[in-house]
Amino acid sequence: MRIGELYRDARRFGLAFPMCCVRRLVGQRRCTTTLRGVGQVTLRLDNSDANVFRQVFRYREYDLTGTGQWPRIRTAYEAMLAAGQRPIIIDAGANVGASTLFFATTYPEATVLAVEPDVENIEMCRLNTRGCPNVRVIRAGLGGEIGRVELLGGENGSWSITTERSTEGSTELVTVPQLLEQEGEGSALFMVKIDIEGFESDVFETAEKWIDQPAVLFIEIHDWMLPGRYTSVAVQRAVAPQGFEMLTIGENTAYIR
Repeated sequence: MRIGELYRDARRFGLAFPMCCVRRLVGQRRCTTTLRGVGQVTLRLDNSDANVFRQVFRYREYDLTGTGQWPRIRTAYEAMLAAGQRPIIIDAGANVGASTLFFATTYPEATVLAVEPDVENIEMCRLNTRGCPNVRVIRAGLGGEIGRVELLGGENGSWSITTERSTEGSTELVTVPQLLEQEGEGSALFMVKIDIEGFESDVFETAEKWIDQPAVLFIEIHDWMLPGRYTSVAVQRAVAPQGFEMLTIGENTAYIR
């Protein structure tokens, strides 16, 4: 761990976060600490958890409040509330719950559906969002159609786990329309965040069923990771007719209606 990185962590989160990370050097595998401006979180020190929290809360990769589009996003959110609707945010690839925490606190009247297929990540996500009454954690993968998947990889940490369709897969797939139906009458799709290591190609093959609804999409494209598999093609086909504006924020592309 670089000294400069620890210093920047301390400035953003307070001393507790870098001290927690340093404990890895003495063999500690898990640390519960309080991050300034975030609250109490639990990190696996032998995994990618600290980097996930940096992306979300230090680099602010899901923060649109400083953009020129923010007034329009806020208006869409408040219009749903004024109409008696409950905004739904789908966080697909919720990992350890950092992005879920950000969405739950930025949009407190929304329901955030944290969709994550990995068992160990789900445990951490539940721990880290236990103080958020507007979060529902769902152990599943997100797909374009229902089915099952196997989880592969993860050698570079929990944020690198990929999914592959298999009729005998260990993990269930859910779809965006299915999640909305489960939320019942009065729910309205406000935002969808998708960071699922290349499986976005599967999700967007049938995106015409829901893509005209959300005000915001966050998508991490993985062509860089999977050259020759053209995982962004279905995404491009689906979003192009919608007339979204597009922002690049860190690893994410934000599409704003």
